[in-house]
Amino acid sequence: MRISTLSPAFHIAHNQVRGGIMGPLLSRELAHRVAMAAHVLGIEPRAMLLTLFDAVGLPFSKARFTMLTVSDLREGLEKQHVAIPTSSETPEKEQLLKLKHAVRCIWGYKDDDRQRLPEPTGRLDSPLPGSIRVAVATSTGKQVDERFGGALRFFVYQVSKEETQLVDVRSAAEAVDSEDAIDFRAQLIPDCQVLYTQAIGGHVAAKVIQRGVYPLTVDSRPKVDEVLDRLQQKMQDNPPPWLAKAMDIPLDDRIRFQDQGVLEPL
Repeated sequence: MRISTLSPAFHIAHNQVRGGIMGPLLSRELAHRVAMAAHVLGIEPRAMLLTLFDAVGLPFSKARFTMLTVSDLREGLEKQHVAIPTSSETPEKEQLLKLKHAVRCIWGYKDDDRQRLPEPTGRLDSPLPGSIRVAVATSTGKQVDERFGGALRFFVYQVSKEETQLVDVRSAAEAVDSEDAIDFRAQLIPDCQVLYTQAIGGHVAAKVIQRGVYPLTVDSRPKVDEVLDRLQQKMQDNPPPWLAKAMDIPLDDRIRFQDQGVLEPL
């Protein structure tokens, strides 16, 4: 849903969030998420803010917002004695759908995401010869800007020494239905050999590694193209052991290359 197509009530709600008691604690982006969630639920923005205060704590941040679950939101609203208005003959089902939608809004999903994201340039079932499959935790495909545990989506690339193709975009939106959102995300990329992300915890990295995916963290928010270019350079010149394994270089060759100083040592 584009901002320009939202009702005047939403814009009023957005201004209330930005100008309210917790307004200084919210960036424009987070204020938009709060206002959108309140709009979806049909409740006052103040009630949404107080619920988030109890559910994720301060300071408000993107990382904290991704911790919100449907149960957290439901319990928080009950604590605030806030009822979600319904109009159907199955109010419990309608409330659950609204809660899930609101949680996705708080996480950062927008209704027009599909239209804003790039289309794949390659095919999963027809990978580039000699390529490896790489997952990148990125919100738009432009920068590596997502922590693994709160990643909205993963862009999946086939990377060979000469070429890179985007072959899939995998959303984590359905993690809202999962009891373990981290494991849900790990299950999105089991066919990849490498993962680039802003940050990943040690126990989470272990889950990813168990699925045969090698996680790499990046400094700041580098451009995805630059990260993949550097990976291609490593593939061409001096692949470290983890990359040599992903490239299916035979173990004997890896040992021989390392002895000769061609591969980086472990």
